[in-house]
Amino acid sequence: MVTSWVILVSIFLVACKSSYYKKKADKNTYGILEKIQNDLFGKKDPFTIDTPYSDRSPDEVSSQEILAERDLREIMEIDVDRALEIAIASSREYQSQKESLYLSALSLSETEFVFSPQFLATAGADYTNPKGDGDPSMGMAGQLSVSQLLRTGGRISANLTRDLTRFYVGNPRQGVSDAISLNLSQPLLRGFGSRVAAENLRQAERNVIYAIRDFNHYQNEFAVGKVQDYFRLLRGRDIIRNSYADYQSRTNETARLVEQLDAGRVSNVDLGEIQQAELTSKNNYINAIANYGTDIDRFKIDLGLPLGAELKLDDKALNEITEVGLPFIEMDAEYAFDLAIEYSWPLMNEIDRFEDAKRKVYVAANRLKPGIDFFTSASLSDEGESFGGYASFDPDNVRTTMGVELDIPVNRFNERNQYRTTLI
Repeated sequence: MVTSWVILVSIFLVACKSSYYKKKADKNTYGILEKIQNDLFGKKDPFTIDTPYSDRSPDEVSSQEILAERDLREIMEIDVDRALEIAIASSREYQSQKESLYLSALSLSETEFVFSPQFLATAGADYTNPKGDGDPSMGMAGQLSVSQLLRTGGRISANLTRDLTRFYVGNPRQGVSDAISLNLSQPLLRGFGSRVAAENLRQAERNVIYAIRDFNHYQNEFAVGKVQDYFRLLRGRDIIRNSYADYQSRTNETARLVEQLDAGRVSNVDLGEIQQAELTSKNNYINAIANYGTDIDRFKIDLGLPLGAELKLDDKALNEITEVGLPFIEMDAEYAFDLAIEYSWPLMNEIDRFEDAKRKVYVAANRLKPGIDFFTSASLSDEGESFGGYASFDPDNVRTTMGVELDIPVNRFNERNQYRTTLI
């Protein structure tokens, strides 16, 4: 008896740790994502939503620490590959997309759990100190039950209870009882069948598929966008160089005309035009510097870097493109359309959502039907001073009940509106 209580208390203490539940949720959720990724793409991509702060308690992370991290002023030399790595690791937008995918799989695990055996164990103790001449008494009772939601729409459950009062009162046989019960309910019309009962599970599975496709599409757009931003900065730097070279040329031209003006070989009008061109060139140079500064600050924000960080961009990728050039891809409209059908994940999601809509019409129509539920139960109990435990149960004393419950569709206003909504 003592050993059993020690085991129960140990399980209870372990189960109460929040970190235990976090690890279990992560294992289940990542397993779902890996399985569906493998079914969709034939491979499993590494995926985690953990950050450097994930293993720490929220109370341990101070606002001062976060602000200090955002105030870093280091010099970073990066190329296009490193920029993409930083963006994936630090971008708040990218992290939000990963968390959204994780939550969709977490929601599926919750729906799957509904269709798994549901165990419940409870225990209670009470102390009674009656007034007058009565003797105080203590008692304990325990209950163990399990239920299972069936994909047919039915539910089966088993319940076991034991009153342990006999261990604490003067008469060890007084008030002792054990009971076992089995219950089954099954819809026969409305709510019958896996097409209806398991629709939430099926839709949750589809939602994870859509989320994985959307995230895959987002990853591609994210990578292309960051590469474009990187090359846009390189182009901005080239614009600065070209603007400065043009400004220097205009300055030299102005100085040359000033000398010619002194020699009487040019007019003041000619000099004025050149000076105006020099001023325009100077403004273009200043604007190029300002635009580059704005673009690189925006790039830091997109990468999730502090604005105080100084970026030094490598021109190697641009030089390689300049030397090699861009490959020519030949395709016609029909081939491009076929590629879009095969690889455009948002388009595939929309096609599949049409199938979802058709299923929802069927489910909504089913809810308009009358409710006819079959139920049955069997129970067996043993109690009293002659109690002999579960072994003393007499099968002849089994109490059985069965019947049918009818829900006449007198009021189907909400169901009617839901059905009309699904048709739209």
